[in-house]
Amino acid sequence: MSIREQQLYKVASSNLHFWIIHEEETIPALWNLVEKESTSLQRGYELRSFIWCETLALLFDRLKKIREMTARSVYARGERRKIVQKEWVRYNYHIYILIYQSILDVVLLLTNEVLDLGIPHKQCNYNMISNNRRVRDLGINHILNELSQMTKEHRRGKNLLLHQGISSLPTMRSGKMISLDITNLAVELELTEAETRSSLEEFLLSRDKIQLVQQMDKECKEIESQAEQLLDKLLPQYHKIHSFYES
Repeated sequence: MSIREQQLYKVASSNLHFWIIHEEETIPALWNLVEKESTSLQRGYELRSFIWCETLALLFDRLKKIREMTARSVYARGERRKIVQKEWVRYNYHIYILIYQSILDVVLLLTNEVLDLGIPHKQCNYNMISNNRRVRDLGINHILNELSQMTKEHRRGKNLLLHQGISSLPTMRSGKMISLDITNLAVELELTEAETRSSLEEFLLSRDKIQLVQQMDKECKEIESQAEQLLDKLLPQYHKIHSFYES
């Protein structure tokens, strides 16, 4: 076991927390420990719980970065090209809906591990976890239902994107035909018609991006709040099961 793996192993043996480390390489290193080390039941429980908790934290970090990237403007080789701007927004939004929808999947896996339900990962779907008797007794099914409803819209977008290659961008004003007298407007602005249309499209696209990022911020705050409520429910159960394995 390398020094890095020993450090991760030590961190994973601490109590369950939401924000511990934020490094992508943490996850595969910990899974290697689970797979190749003959760990005790207590250590295995700690590691698996920590892995899904850390994965959830990384997803929220990625969502934050995607929102920041979407708000930026990019140019190709120093030239302003509108197709680049639009594709930049489209690209980031596609990543956003994939990550956003993944939160529900990871939350279900985390719930399965912390409550020690013993359900195989491939069977950890919403119905299987939310209908589990222990999950319902603890009232966690209500939180899972809220999370499922929040991700419902993006779930459709994710399926369309992955299985049919269909883009599911929200309606954008910059994509609509500009019904203005471009010719007269160009004369008033002392620009060519192409320059005038390009400037209008740039203005509308900037408005679209602001609105889209605001929507992302709202969605992320709502789903983070639900995730925190879930962790508040899971933490006492983690301590309880951890103590059981310790004895």
